[in-house]
Amino acid sequence: MNYEYSDEIARKILDKFHEKGWSLYEAGSSVRKTKKDITCSLKINTWYLLLPVADTPKNIEELINALESFPKKLGEKKPTIKIDSEKYLLKGITLEPYGVMLHTPEDKIISYPEFIKALDSFINVND
Repeated sequence: MNYEYSDEIARKILDKFHEKGWSLYEAGSSVRKTKKDITCSLKINTWYLLLPVADTPKNIEELINALESFPKKLGEKKPTIKIDSEKYLLKGITLEPYGVMLHTPEDKIISYPEFIKALDSFINVND
């Protein structure tokens, strides 16, 4: 597998998050959801927050409804990811040229293949 950022890697990352009921939103002054059908919507050196899926994230009411229902979906579970048998609370990610910065209490960089594999352990809010 490729160790550099590519549209194929971006597609795999977006697909895995969407399958599990999560969307990636650019952190910043306005809410901007990545589009599932546009692979290049994930950019290098951009911090993405993990939030629930909302079909029209610019509709603040819909986003608030998704956020309000989220704790019910999560229950006691936390958005964690397992890497090398350790669990990390994942608040967001930043794509780097050769890996992913995991925004956890101890920020950690891992390779793209490692991250894509670790996403299998990420909480599925659709269950």
